[in-house]
Amino acid sequence: MTVNVGIIGLGIMGADHANIIQSKVSNAKVTSIYDKNINQAQRIIETLDNPEIHNSGLELINSNKVDAVMVVSPDDSHVEFVLESIKLQKPVLCEKPLSHSVKECNDVIEAEQKIGKRLVQVGFMRRFCPTYQEMKKNYNNLDVGKALLLHCVHRMVSAPSYFESVMSIRSALVHEFDIIRWLLETEIVEIQIIKSSIRKDLDFVDPIMAIIKCANGAIVDVEVNANAKYGYDVRAELVCEKGTILMSPSRKNELLINNEHSFSYGKDWRPRFADAYRNQNQAWINSILNNTTSEGSSAWDGMISSFIADKGVQAFEEEKTVTIPVKEKPNFYN
Repeated sequence: MTVNVGIIGLGIMGADHANIIQSKVSNAKVTSIYDKNINQAQRIIETLDNPEIHNSGLELINSNKVDAVMVVSPDDSHVEFVLESIKLQKPVLCEKPLSHSVKECNDVIEAEQKIGKRLVQVGFMRRFCPTYQEMKKNYNNLDVGKALLLHCVHRMVSAPSYFESVMSIRSALVHEFDIIRWLLETEIVEIQIIKSSIRKDLDFVDPIMAIIKCANGAIVDVEVNANAKYGYDVRAELVCEKGTILMSPSRKNELLINNEHSFSYGKDWRPRFADAYRNQNQAWINSILNNTTSEGSSAWDGMISSFIADKGVQAFEEEKTVTIPVKEKPNFYN
């Protein structure tokens, strides 16, 4: 069986997803695409097997040639397309965020519960990254004791021209919120954002440091640096009672020449998480074929990340530590 996938949004991420589904995922095919930029849609067709170009995202979702939907459109359009997919009971993989609005996220949760089936996977792809999966495996299976501290680094080469301070929280830290909850199997109950005041050449605050407290007592610090210059670098170190698990950056080659030991970094997130995206998309397709619940982040996880992001923005703006109430998860998402 082949899953016919429709993709809404063909920017950098949408084009990448189209390529992954078409050439790197088994039992799936891109049959339909939509982007408000018709020229972009026509350019993408050249790399695919002649998918249909639709006039709107809603038209694509309603096509009888679409079994499942990928939503990779601008953030504020996600919920409309996700709700339509749920209405037609079509599985949907929505790039993060599900929505910046907690209310809209809850609308999705209610829609899923109403039909009695989980159809939504949110694109927090780090859960499928081999380095994070290995860290979780070691933490769960080795005799390292309880997690005490988690140190996280999230560095980009440079910020785009439209970057704003809160994007460090809503666009970058949200990945950490999801991976913290998944890795440590706990909830986040407190957040503080420390602002750097050194750089004067930017129109936004950078870098920032988030200090996070978890319900199980673990403490997490996250550096978000949107202008690290040297490369895209995401890694972590988990300090436990009896040992430490250190994640090294993904490296294809290390060079030992001219009295130097060096290795290269990618320019953005795509090389760093290429395996994660491929694994995520394959797992999504497999869950559709096997009629099983997706292994990825649920609509509930998407809502929780947006809820924590709201508290993070509050902590940033008010320059204080903010408590995060723990929401009771419905059995539907267990």
